[in-house]
Amino acid sequence: AATFTYPTGAKEAIEMSKKILLDCATSVEPTVTVETTAITAENAKQLMGK
Repeated sequence: AATFTYPTGAKEAIEMSKKILLDCATSVEPTVTVETTAITAENAKQLMGK
């Protein structure tokens, strides 16, 4: 059994906003993929608090 973390994507959204608003980018990537992490019994203690 496992569970997964799902990042909010806030960091990527801010970076994209800065490109548009500050750098005057005329186009940005239409899709942004954020990494998820599987949390299992084997790595749960290592990931706790991150």
